[in-house]
Amino acid sequence: MEEKMEYKAVLEDPKELERLVYSARSCWEQYLIVDGSLKNDVQGDAVTGCTLAIRTCWYRSLAVTLIRRLEVRIDGKLIPQEDIFFQVEDNPHMYRLDEIGPEQSEEYWYLNKYGYLHLRLPGGLSKGPHITEVLLEVFVTYHNYPDATYQKKILLVE
Repeated sequence: MEEKMEYKAVLEDPKELERLVYSARSCWEQYLIVDGSLKNDVQGDAVTGCTLAIRTCWYRSLAVTLIRRLEVRIDGKLIPQEDIFFQVEDNPHMYRLDEIGPEQSEEYWYLNKYGYLHLRLPGGLSKGPHITEVLLEVFVTYHNYPDATYQKKILLVE
């Protein structure tokens, strides 16, 4: 039986966040979070959470299996990993990070497509501005350093 490693959030450790992001040498962090994309999700009469759009900050398309880490913090509250679901624009499949495996090696996140982060957050977010932080780390086989991008942005829920 394969032993699972305990997940440790990098957004809660400023020194580890700085080490991870600055070792990646990313220059596209300003494009990670899509402006105007934070919206509440409504199913029937209930607000079940919210959705946020992000862009890949790599120079080429990526297989979904190469996503290593996705962390989201809204208004200082870290969203638990089990409440974050990833979906590529125009793709019906939605995955928690721990569900991504070899089966998704043929699913690609193309440069011209958004990645949607569906956040399970009963009641959603209040209308108004929200401080939104996202950390995206991808595995690139020909690097010997992590490729991670972090952005903090104020987004408005209307």
